[in-house]
Amino acid sequence: MNKHLLMLHNMVIRKHINLGILLLAILASSFSTADHSDNPDNPDRCVFNADALTDDFLKENKNIQSYIWSNKDKKAYILLKNGDYVFVKQWACIHYGMEAKKITMLPCLPKKEQTSLKYWQKDMLSFGEQFLDKGLSELYRSVIENTDWAQGKEHLMVNDKYEIRIPVNISYPEFYVMLERREDMVVITIYFYMN
Repeated sequence: MNKHLLMLHNMVIRKHINLGILLLAILASSFSTADHSDNPDNPDRCVFNADALTDDFLKENKNIQSYIWSNKDKKAYILLKNGDYVFVKQWACIHYGMEAKKITMLPCLPKKEQTSLKYWQKDMLSFGEQFLDKGLSELYRSVIENTDWAQGKEHLMVNDKYEIRIPVNISYPEFYVMLERREDMVVITIYFYMN
């Protein structure tokens, strides 16, 4: 590769990374605090131990290129090897929970895959396998594969949004995955908390 192409390539990569960080920051600021407003500063009322939440689950993930973990806030900004960006927030006190958002920039994908709901179904499954424990991942997979969440549609269009509820039990009052397309990006959100 000649010198000018290499410089252009590096500039595009830097812009792509900066855009991803900005998007993650925007999405992270939109996280709901209503369901995970537990106060770990008062450990006497906590059922779950927030100190047990570490970045170990990230260290074991072979799909991660790099990440930044805040042990204080229990959140991570992640760059996957495929170029996708992920923001993960965990919490533990009265509730234990997690919210993970993955951003895929559509221009980075072949045209055929950009709108294919079959492609995005596989991507949701892969994302769940990477960030959910084995028991939740198996239930998640079963629901994604065996329900008609796309309602017979084949294409993911701009502003389409699918929320798929994962029925667990009374211990998990909230567990879902959301697939949404925003202009030139697709966001997949996995959210759960347990009592």
